[in-house]
Amino acid sequence: MRSVSILLTFGALGLLACSHATAPAHQAPAPAPLRQDTSHAASGRQQAPDATAPKPYNQVITAGAVTDSGVFTVHRIGEKLFYEIPKAMFGRQFLLVADQRGTIRGVRYAGEEISNRIVVWERMGNRVFLRIVSYAMRADSTQPVARAVRLSNIAPIIMSFDVASWHTADSSAVIEVTKLFTTDVAELNLHQLGFRIRRLDPARSVVERARSFPRNVEVSALQTFEVDSVPGPAGAPPNRSLNSITMLMNYSMVLLPDKPMIARLCDDRVGYFNLSFEDYDQDLVSGPRGCFIKRFRLEPKDPGAAVSDPIKRRRDVGAGVPRGRV
Repeated sequence: MRSVSILLTFGALGLLACSHATAPAHQAPAPAPLRQDTSHAASGRQQAPDATAPKPYNQVITAGAVTDSGVFTVHRIGEKLFYEIPKAMFGRQFLLVADQRGTIRGVRYAGEEISNRIVVWERMGNRVFLRIVSYAMRADSTQPVARAVRLSNIAPIIMSFDVASWHTADSSAVIEVTKLFTTDVAELNLHQLGFRIRRLDPARSVVERARSFPRNVEVSALQTFEVDSVPGPAGAPPNRSLNSITMLMNYSMVLLPDKPMIARLCDDRVGYFNLSFEDYDQDLVSGPRGCFIKRFRLEPKDPGAAVSDPIKRRRDVGAGVPRGRV
């Protein structure tokens, strides 16, 4: 009897192995059992409309909107600011520069840069993400290590927006971006200066101006921060009788060129400003480092001339840019 049971066991295992060998590689899963629908719709009650669902264009961008066209179309409706982002601009890289147009005594100087970031706008369904792109880690996209580098350097989402409407003419996404300039986004405001800030107060912050140009969007905002104390001038103690700082900030979002400049390697023997990064194209065990010099894109209008005016690359056509020589 023991030998018969062993034979039966081996026979069952053989049949199981044969059934697996002849089964298709991607067998469809069994359908899930039916479940009773307990939603409001099934019980005869109407579901509440989704407040975040896109609305018709004319219900969002009303007749009272003040509109300016450029790389994005911007709309001002009261204190609200809307961006109308064309489909072709999603995934494109922009340089987002924040500087202080106006400040108070003791907090640096008007016109100084606070931060600069490379950002991309990304759409996922009815949501739009603003992400910061970092080049601190790099690898040739044709190399096997490139995927590991990409997965180790995910671009953080610094803000998410609901699509308020679609402009059906070119599938542009309309989003309200007021909160980008009137709420606390640490990557883009005074947190970059290093002194202690409690929070940005949205009730005392407002978008002052918004303009759009062929390759850039300029936004100015009054931002009020709650602080422990207001820094004093050089050598003076902080002013602890004030606990608020109001700054006039300017945000320049500039579309980066389709064809970037050729990178130039830096050399410690030459005094250029430079940018360091981790270069995983180098087959080194520890500390793969690369370094490029910082350069300005000056291109002559007349390449054949001995001396030529440069091609102007203005950040804001309303600002006077002095003419130079290349």
